[in-house]
Amino acid sequence: MAASQSATRSGWGFVNWGLFRHRFVVLLGAVLLLLVMPPVLQATGSVAEPRAARALMAVLLGLTLLAVVFAVSRDSLAQAGAVLLGIPAVILQGMNVVVERQGMMASSHILCLVLLSVAVVILVAYLFTAERINLNTVCAAISAYLLLGLLWAIGYSLLGLLAPGSFSFSAAPGGGAMLFGGGQSATPLYYSFATMTTLGCSDIAPATSTAKMLTTVQAAMGQLYVAVLIARLVGLHVTQTLRKPA
Repeated sequence: MAASQSATRSGWGFVNWGLFRHRFVVLLGAVLLLLVMPPVLQATGSVAEPRAARALMAVLLGLTLLAVVFAVSRDSLAQAGAVLLGIPAVILQGMNVVVERQGMMASSHILCLVLLSVAVVILVAYLFTAERINLNTVCAAISAYLLLGLLWAIGYSLLGLLAPGSFSFSAAPGGGAMLFGGGQSATPLYYSFATMTTLGCSDIAPATSTAKMLTTVQAAMGQLYVAVLIARLVGLHVTQTLRKPA
């Protein structure tokens, strides 16, 4: 009875309560699928055709956004807000597969950025209010980090759409593009995670003051996230250990 009431309060009464309890595990699986599948399929030659690559990214991004909506919807208000942001983003991403329009892609990027930003805030808030470490907590921490990388990758793609020439590509002079949503999706993802982990990119560099500022902010945010998260999880683990009966 208690589980049923909690599921109803979450706004997902029609979803199995056990699945909702492990919603961050589902989210992590969707994000990993988005990050891993495109390069694997491209390496095997399964999505060599550009439209097929865009369709694949639209499907994977759509699944990820739906997982985000599911993960952050703890009550009806949050659920409604997430749906209002996520569903139009998925629709626009799908429409862009059929009809390529810069404005359509930019609108989809903006909606994705807002939804992912809200999701990261909710995940971090969950981590700082959790009373114990379990599989769901660890998955939430990893998901927040990966969503940050995805968020910045889409942000760099949006900057590339609105301000072409914001990035220089030494490996492909004049031919590189910072676009997310098709066969070139690996480029913004690569640049984003290389920046956030301070690995750095030898073949891509910010060429404008805006791109340089965003790159610097992401690098600092990535390091701060890891430092603060580790401190939080260690403190939580110590507290959890001390509470155990001798």
